[in-house]
Amino acid sequence: MKKSYKNLMLLMIPMLVLSFAGFNVKLTAAPTVNIGILYAKYLVEGGGGFAGHGGQWDGAQMAADEINRAGGINVSGTFEPIVLDFQDEGAYSPTKGTYDTTITTASMQAMLGKDQFIVGGFRTETTQAALATLEAWNTGGNTPVPYFICGSSETTLINGSTPAGKWVFRVTPVNGNFLFGAIAGYMREYLLPKVLAPMYANSTYPADAPGKVRFAVIAEQLTWTAPILGALTAPTLYPSYLGPNATTKGVDGTPYPGYIAVTPGVTYDFASIVSSLKAEGVHLIITVFTLPEVNDLIHAVAAANMPAMIVGIDVPGQHQSHWADLGGSTTVASECNYECFLCWSGTATPTVPGYSDVFWANFENYTKSIDPTGASWPVYTGAGAYDAVYGIKAAIEKAGTTDPNVLLPVIKATQRMGLTGMFMYAQTANPYEQPNDVLSSETGINWTQGLARSFMVQWVQNTTVPASPYPNVGAQMNVISPTDKVYSRKTQIPPAMYALAAWDIDFNGKVSLSDLVVLANAYGSKFGQPGWNIYADLDNSGTIGLTDLVMLAGHYGLTVPQWPLT
Repeated sequence: MKKSYKNLMLLMIPMLVLSFAGFNVKLTAAPTVNIGILYAKYLVEGGGGFAGHGGQWDGAQMAADEINRAGGINVSGTFEPIVLDFQDEGAYSPTKGTYDTTITTASMQAMLGKDQFIVGGFRTETTQAALATLEAWNTGGNTPVPYFICGSSETTLINGSTPAGKWVFRVTPVNGNFLFGAIAGYMREYLLPKVLAPMYANSTYPADAPGKVRFAVIAEQLTWTAPILGALTAPTLYPSYLGPNATTKGVDGTPYPGYIAVTPGVTYDFASIVSSLKAEGVHLIITVFTLPEVNDLIHAVAAANMPAMIVGIDVPGQHQSHWADLGGSTTVASECNYECFLCWSGTATPTVPGYSDVFWANFENYTKSIDPTGASWPVYTGAGAYDAVYGIKAAIEKAGTTDPNVLLPVIKATQRMGLTGMFMYAQTANPYEQPNDVLSSETGINWTQGLARSFMVQWVQNTTVPASPYPNVGAQMNVISPTDKVYSRKTQIPPAMYALAAWDIDFNGKVSLSDLVVLANAYGSKFGQPGWNIYADLDNSGTIGLTDLVMLAGHYGLTVPQWPLT
């Protein structure tokens, strides 16, 4: 019996080994793709409900959910789900009332060594701190972690030619050089020569610069705005960027005429600033703002009934709440009506039919599902985070591995359809481009490259224009540059500047036969058809028809006492 028991035990040993071996396999965690999301927790650009949906949290989570529902990321035949790790960027601290880079550093340290990729970066200052921590990690003998900026526009953050910088990529076309170029191109090629100069090309206006429009630049004094301020106001620079129709002569400013720098977080008397600019004959205010004090400026312009266009970079202007924040509703025009600013993803415009418009609808449905109080629009950081997650997926599946050293050249070479055009990284020796930065060097009013780029939009009340996508806030953002697309709309002019602007097609100071002839020649046309004329599309509907004719007929014969205006 003892021999039988011993034999039985000998038989059971390999079975027990196999059993425990199987048990160990079951305990081994399935492989996952771990992505850290460094998001602006308390700002709309961060999303996630802390300060309103629309930002990085929503975009990244939506992409991960879509990919995971489809089985995950295919890594050489093995499908690995995405696991997101959300950490506060420190872009805003409720206790400090401004950004806090100590939060940034702590969040980065929490992700490095745990996450294989990091997506994030809204504010330049906090992104700089994040990249400093990343550099120490990636050059310290650790497994490198690729980092994808989906917000900050500072051009110098991307330097793929350095040992540390080669791991940093941007996934949205918000390179500071090209953002500036896009707004400058719109003003140089369209707004100044075709709209403002004809209105104000009076030989006595201004007396020291006949035929030119006076402008001033009001901008936050931040790391990334300083060069823009200088380029737009230095007498040796701005003529080359804005063309021959603009001048700052006679406008107060330091160190250059028209140079008005605003310190973030400081309360300013914008009413006095606007009063001075109005007295100086300024008809173009160029803004560069990331914080809500821009609303105070817009309010001051509206309260003064100042005959001026507000054009530039207004990050809060992309928020879904901007219309209501400035007194607008579904029946009341907001103070931001006619404001023009730079945008990348803040409109349902089908810049890439089947991609950007579908993303917009899906994003609204997604945020509605997690917040029953209402759907949200995606700001550029939300769209960028969404694109970044899909970009990581595309690179991994192309390379067949998550090994960062193998992935690096694949990421740079990956081209795919993004939300606003063909996505690719800089491939040229253009001194204004940086390796690993999204190529978007086209800044004029036509869109010929077919690559992702930023565009100019205008807040317009829903009266004669089609209703905005759900949720209807009473207004929409029309794309006004590029001007050569089916969704392009003409820039609308505030009545405070020119009361007949909506019907004076040829801008000669009266609604007359010449306007009727232009409309008649374009009647019945749509974009791309013979006779199409964007200026004759009075109702901004994309079709020149009976409504436009009725609008012109209802104001036929009206004139202004003096033309050009003063």
